[in-house]
Amino acid sequence: KKALISDQVTAGLSSLGVRVPRHPIARALLEASQVPVAAPSANRSLYISPTTAAHVRECLGDEVFLIDGGPSQVGLESTIVELNEEGPVTILRYGSVTKEVLEESIGEEVSLPPQRQTKSDAVALRAPGQLEKHYSPRTPLRFLPKELTSLSSEGKNVAIVTFTTALREHLETALSFSPAIVPLSQGGEPEENVRNLYHTLRSLDTGRFDLIWIESPPEGKWHDAVLDRLNRATH
Repeated sequence: KKALISDQVTAGLSSLGVRVPRHPIARALLEASQVPVAAPSANRSLYISPTTAAHVRECLGDEVFLIDGGPSQVGLESTIVELNEEGPVTILRYGSVTKEVLEESIGEEVSLPPQRQTKSDAVALRAPGQLEKHYSPRTPLRFLPKELTSLSSEGKNVAIVTFTTALREHLETALSFSPAIVPLSQGGEPEENVRNLYHTLRSLDTGRFDLIWIESPPEGKWHDAVLDRLNRATH
């Protein structure tokens, strides 16, 4: 970044992050402003990211003016890529733009994200979303174990979030207790699963449940990005 850019908008880093929104309202706002806009996330740190204007209002109250462009079209934070003159192109945060898409676009190999960091390492963070614990509900969140017979409610009020229809059908007969089974989509569609993930976790994080189990994300385009978020959310 150049000296004219305040350290307050780069978290004290010497690099500058540039966000390129695709929503027509966001683009119209930038066009009307005719200046660069410093745009942090509309969310309290470490909590589940908002995907609707109502989520933002829940987090920030009446301190902010909201322009409601409808629910998030993707439902997950964007891919963050580091570009510099000295090293390779590096993914700092997984998102909908995958490693394969980036490599095809730029014609060179792309490095994977750095290791997760603890809050004590925050001074060294190069981008948002790199802390070991992040995107977390207040209710404890755990990955569902492969051996379902080992599951017990232990007298707690439990919810289980599923990505796949096969698991949902299996849970109905495999458990000795009756949790709230919450599918991310009716047919297990990957895009709908991702779009509904944060909204579902927020809806369950209201004090009704003592524990939330979640299925590991299935293989496919979204696997790395969703697993990254859930590894942090369950930390």
